[in-house]
Amino acid sequence: MTTTVCLDARTKKRLAEAAKRAGGSPHAVMVDAITSPLDHVEEAERHRAIARARLARMERTGEVVGLGDMKRWLRARAHGKPAPAPTVVKRSR
Repeated sequence: MTTTVCLDARTKKRLAEAAKRAGGSPHAVMVDAITSPLDHVEEAERHRAIARARLARMERTGEVVGLGDMKRWLRARAHGKPAPAPTVVKRSR
């Protein structure tokens, strides 16, 4: 698909200079400028889908991990230390 983008002279010059610095073409810079935000939106959508699935599982099973256990595990892992997995418990209702 071909799309036309009208750019003023200053923007065209900036685009050409940016492409030269990047070692590519103005077309490549424009494609990247369009696809990068799309990639970000699609990745965010994937994360939200995972979160919805995990919430549904938690609501269905009642299994949760205590916040204190999770914080201890995350801190240890963030510092490169081994840590036992947090304990899964049934949520009290």
